Amino acid sequence: MSFIGVFDSGLGGLSVLKHLHDQFPHEEFVYLADSQNIPYGEKNTIQLKEIFDHNINCFKKAKGIVVACSTISSLIPKKKLPEIPLFSIIDSLVQTYTQEFSDVENIGILATSFTVEHGAYLNALTQAKLNTNITQVAAPLLVPAIENNVDNIMEIADQYIAQFPNDIRHLILGCTHYNLLLEKFQLHYKRLTIINPYNGIIKQISPIISKEKTDIIKPLVFLTTKYSKNLQNISEEIMQQDIIWQSISL
Repeated sequence: MSFIGVFDSGLGGLSVLKHLHDQFPHEEFVYLADSQNIPYGEKNTIQLKEIFDHNINCFKKAKGIVVACSTISSLIPKKKLPEIPLFSIIDSLVQTYTQEFSDVENIGILATSFTVEHGAYLNALTQAKLNTNITQVAAPLLVPAIENNVDNIMEIADQYIAQFPNDIRHLILGCTHYNLLLEKFQLHYKRLTIINPYNGIIKQISPIISKEKTDIIKPLVFLTTKYSKNLQNISEEIMQQDIIWQSISL
């Protein structure tokens, strides 16, 4: 078996999967929505390491694993696998950002509580030696709001965006769930350039993409640790296709 695994705590990683499948339709992808443990961003390091190990066990036969979650990605330097390459959403976004926007003076990072507290994006951007001021804001209510498809989601977002200085010009969405609001953010916060990880992760996994010539579009496989009708409806809207979710226990 030679598939690429992608996982997140729920719906957020589907934003990444959609772009990967659009770019590489002949590649086999297996997606895990660990909805039982959502939200990752409010858990501690011990809990997250245990979740990481359980999720990885689903992908023992994968040729690569995309960690489509910034919170878990912040642990990757401490969690290496001997045979399967891991692709961090943080690395892909920071690499893309530093290549395209190296001269911006003020950057905002909107992320989960864990990602902000551990300075995952802040440290990565600092190591890239950007000459910039960086402001982080934690948005603990956004992931549950996105998962539950609440009506006032942009009012919730407004509370967090208001915490940034007025002079920030670029906003990094430091959680893949937030990318599901990308179009709304672009319309609502027109003064900001919204940064997402899609181009970076596509470049990262390109070396392991099959070189075999084929016209066959591979079906996607969807796994979840907790099925719900909400997961069904929103995932089909994101992926623009019918989805059969397979329930699993980790």
